[in-house]
Amino acid sequence: MDHRRTLVATIAVLVLAVVAGCAGGPVSDGTGDETTTVRPTPTTEATTTMPDALDSTLAGLVQADDRDAYAETHDLDYDDGRVAVVVELQPDAELPEGYDLNVTARHDELVQAWVQVEDLPSLASEEEVRFVRPPHTPEADGQSGVSG
Repeated sequence: MDHRRTLVATIAVLVLAVVAGCAGGPVSDGTGDETTTVRPTPTTEATTTMPDALDSTLAGLVQADDRDAYAETHDLDYDDGRVAVVVELQPDAELPEGYDLNVTARHDELVQAWVQVEDLPSLASEEEVRFVRPPHTPEADGQSGVSG
């Protein structure tokens, strides 16, 4: 009977230790001193949520460790911390102020510009902005457009 009580007591202690460890609460190390479980804090980059209005390729550029290599791999126009984008504005909206934009073209609600990569998430979060994406590159379809 004593063996059974010892086994039950041992299981109870193990269960309490597991529960205390999972809860992240104070854990006793047997010396009478209590220590607190410390969990590592994820880095800001890993936990940064990109706005839905930011193209996923551009979001990847924001989070890339090597932006030059990433931009080359993804055919982005990137130079010295800036990237070429098209900002799609809401109807009748103006381009938000407070950003270092070098506008290269504009037609109605479409604005093509060079933007600092760090500014992309906040720019895409502006209420005047519907979407931020890379410019579309025209591709030859093999036809000259001249019928014969």
